[in-house]
Amino acid sequence: MYPNPSFKDIVVSLELARKLKEKNIVYPTLFYWRVWDDGFSDCVIGMYEYEKDRPRIKEKIPTYTSSQLIEKMPTSITFLGDYYYFSISKIQHS
Repeated sequence: MYPNPSFKDIVVSLELARKLKEKNIVYPTLFYWRVWDDGFSDCVIGMYEYEKDRPRIKEKIPTYTSSQLIEKMPTSITFLGDYYYFSISKIQHS
């Protein structure tokens, strides 16, 4: 059996989440990166707040799964008069 993945394995990195937030790319998500005052970061699900620890949370950044980001991508892009289409394929290796 496969081990249970952690939230860090499911969502985009803290660095990418920060860049998306800086670009004002925000839409509903269940996942958040929390950056603590000592520099430690962890990923949590939902809006649950740890009230007693709240002053220690320096930054709370929404983060997304790969699926959420893919849903927001355009299906085609026009560049210099040419159309480029986005697709994802799954290839089985034997």
